[in-house]
Amino acid sequence: MLKSLWRQLASHNLALTLIGLLLLAVAAGGTLPQTNRLSPEQLSAWFSEWPIASAVLDTVGLSNVFGSWWFLLLVLLLLLNMAAGISLSISYRLAQYSGARQPRYLLQGEGAPPDLALLMVGRQKEDRVYRRGLLGLIGTPLFHLGIALIVLAALWSAWEGYGAHFELSQGESYAGQTERLKTDKGWSHTVKFDALLRLDSVHVEMKDGKYLIDLKAKFSVQSKEGRIRHEVVETNKPLAISGYRLYPNNTMGYSAVFDRILPSGERRGLFIHFQAPISSWGKPYSLERNLPLEFGKIPLFSRMTLSRDKTERLALSVAKAGKEIAKGELEPGDVLDLGEYKLQFRGAVPWLGFYLASDRPMWMFFCANVITLLGYLLHLLIRFRRVEIVTSETGWQVMAWTMRDDDQFDQRWQQWSAQVLGR
Repeated sequence: MLKSLWRQLASHNLALTLIGLLLLAVAAGGTLPQTNRLSPEQLSAWFSEWPIASAVLDTVGLSNVFGSWWFLLLVLLLLLNMAAGISLSISYRLAQYSGARQPRYLLQGEGAPPDLALLMVGRQKEDRVYRRGLLGLIGTPLFHLGIALIVLAALWSAWEGYGAHFELSQGESYAGQTERLKTDKGWSHTVKFDALLRLDSVHVEMKDGKYLIDLKAKFSVQSKEGRIRHEVVETNKPLAISGYRLYPNNTMGYSAVFDRILPSGERRGLFIHFQAPISSWGKPYSLERNLPLEFGKIPLFSRMTLSRDKTERLALSVAKAGKEIAKGELEPGDVLDLGEYKLQFRGAVPWLGFYLASDRPMWMFFCANVITLLGYLLHLLIRFRRVEIVTSETGWQVMAWTMRDDDQFDQRWQQWSAQVLGR
């Protein structure tokens, strides 16, 4: 009973069923709105605009697929299926190696034993037992082990890995402030950043005005000891810093740069980002954005239009409690008095979006892919064969064990047996 259950658990049909269900789950998690990936504003809009759909998805567990109990259960069942399959595969191959299973081929006769020249599969390992292709025995178990390790690496990455987006303007610095990160992986992760980044310059090269062919960001990186180094970050050349890797995520735009002048005379820098399509890069533009501004606990609402033809201009309207308190069109150097503080427009600079990632399980994922490929090649290229001849006073018996679909040996056996029976 237990043996039968173990075989059912290791069956290929169960594996294909579980893989199919996981593919459907991944498709659902990649296309349906996931609450753990939405900002508070997007989440509120999703619930208000689609109340029935959001409630249904939440009820059936499709609003957070990769964090759901049933997705974890599918993955664990697949791992158990692979473990059972690996154990059965190893036991089958050990039986093939030792000759404990029924031979795939058997021929017996009387008199002197036949010549085995046509069936020779390697040098003699022991008396009248010939084997070759021992590495071929471990090909399929290695392949299954690699797949299992890939699944384990994915689970480990989901548990420990971290990824977040943030935006950085030219001339702006970043020192690990979590409030500037939009996390999409590893919500319980605590960001530990012991360096200071400053985006010095941005280089964007376009083809035909609409195709991005080159994107480079030049950084100054200051360590906690005070040392400064200069780095260039490209799409396929991330920056390794403080245990993280920094990638450009190909989002970009222009940023309005301000000095916020407080009543005490203190100045604080302020960057407000306007997203721009790639096709508009390097061309005249007009970008709009509405956003709240705050001074202490006093909320202000602003409407901004950042434009550039020959020079930058910013049309700015600020309201408090629904009443407009300031309005103006600013050029670099102009100041707008908001009452609570003043804003001095310094101009516009480009900004880029970046992805900050930490994923230690990636080494395991890479090793698992190597193991999977190695196992596949061993299974594909190396064929295990075992031939044993047993003699007695009355006659002889030749037995052969091979892996499934070994057509080459099958043809050789047919030729050899025809010669032996026809002698």
